[in-house]
This record gives sequence, structure tokens and C-alpha cells, in this order.
Amino acid sequence: MNALAGTLPAEAAKQKLQPRDRDVYIVSRRSRAHGTTAGVVSIAALKLAAQRIIDGTHELATDEQIGAYQAEQRKTREQLLNEANRARQTVSFVPPVNGGAR
Repeated sequence: MNALAGTLPAEAAKQKLQPRDRDVYIVSRRSRAHGTTAGVVSIAALKLAAQRIIDGTHELATDEQIGAYQAEQRKTREQLLNEANRARQTVSFVPPVNGGAR
């Protein structure tokens, strides 16, 4: 596993959207034995990513997969911010004076 963890940064560096720190994007593979579904992108520390790749449950994500994941994250973040802003809006009600009589 340590050998794979050592080569992951070089493999990840070949892709434009992979982080340049101690993390990498991985994508799940379908595995009935491990209960994983294919195509779920996540970010993981190098050692954890190496273990998942060795286990056969994940592989290094491509730039296309990372881009789609990041776009979905931006969309979700925007929706949550919009909902939070709507929740913060206040409506003031000023009751009519004298029951509204003129």
C-alpha cells in the first residue's frame, strides 16, 4: 500500500483538476462485496485513497469526473445559500391604526 501511496501524487499530477496537496479525488467502482456503487466521486487522503484502490472499490478520478463533481457541489452550495437568504428575509406587518377606518 505504501508503494501505491507513493505513486499516487505522480499519477494525480497528470490531471489538471487533481489537488496538489496530500489529497486526491477518487471515484467508486461497483462492488457487491463492499456495497459500493459506481461513479461516486470523493476526496481522500493519499493513504486512504491507496487502500481503496487496492481494495478494488475505487480508482483515481478523471478530470471529467472531478469537473462534474465540482459543478454539482457549486450548484448545491448555491441552492443552500439561496435557501438560507430566503429564510433570513423578514416581513414586517404594521397593523392599521384605528382598525383601518378612515
